[in-house]
Amino acid sequence: MKLNTHNYKEILSALSLPEFWEDQLSTNDINTNSIALRMLHGIKDNITGGVISLRTQTENKDIRKFAKSIYLEVDSTDAFKYLEDDFDRDFNALDELRIHSALKKKNQEKPLPPLMQWVNMAQKIEFKIFLIKEIGFFQQIDCAPQLLDLYLQNVDYSIKAQIADTLGLLDYDIAVPVFIESFNYNPQEVKDKIIDALGKLGGEQALSFLESIYYQTYNKETLIKILLNIRLIDHDGSVYSKIENSVSTDFEKIAISYIEKNTSEIFEL
Repeated sequence: MKLNTHNYKEILSALSLPEFWEDQLSTNDINTNSIALRMLHGIKDNITGGVISLRTQTENKDIRKFAKSIYLEVDSTDAFKYLEDDFDRDFNALDELRIHSALKKKNQEKPLPPLMQWVNMAQKIEFKIFLIKEIGFFQQIDCAPQLLDLYLQNVDYSIKAQIADTLGLLDYDIAVPVFIESFNYNPQEVKDKIIDALGKLGGEQALSFLESIYYQTYNKETLIKILLNIRLIDHDGSVYSKIENSVSTDFEKIAISYIEKNTSEIFEL
């Protein structure tokens, strides 16, 4: 049923529901605050960041972090201030979901500012990785050069892995030679992301490199990953056919069959 927005707002106003839950938010009871935040989040079109900010400094971390994520969604003056200082202590998966939802809402109103500015501020690895992931989701291609610069720095390998994944999503093919040159100096976690990124970026250089590491790889999961990405970017099928005709082990034959089964629908489209 289509919501009558005008009537909805009139009912909220007539019943003074925003004011009621604002009063509940100002109490010192944690359970009441939690309920009030959920209710105010549900009627967020009728509240301001100033109301929510009452609980952004509270000692209870669950209330505090929930309030910060709502503030990000509803405030119109300084909505992104809590992205500084790693958002909060004990950043976790629930925080990711809430911030992601808030950023999606903000992005519907107007394009988000470059998230790279908060990546550079972040000290906690988990929060930095989350922001880099969001850059890929929101397709902030202007952040790509800085992400590649960060990849080249002495940063945590999990950060490098996420950068590789994001640059693949951004279709930033300038990263291809950098990924190739650094490949052997990274752990498997980063290598796997590079392989997937090269499969998204494509091109002769990426294809040639994937072919070369196929014959040097002993990890079976990585072997399948390489085969899959070769299949996706080998447009005339010459490299993939050469590998297919040269397989000698039962595992490679099973891997080829698996790749064919899982890519046939993609190529039909």
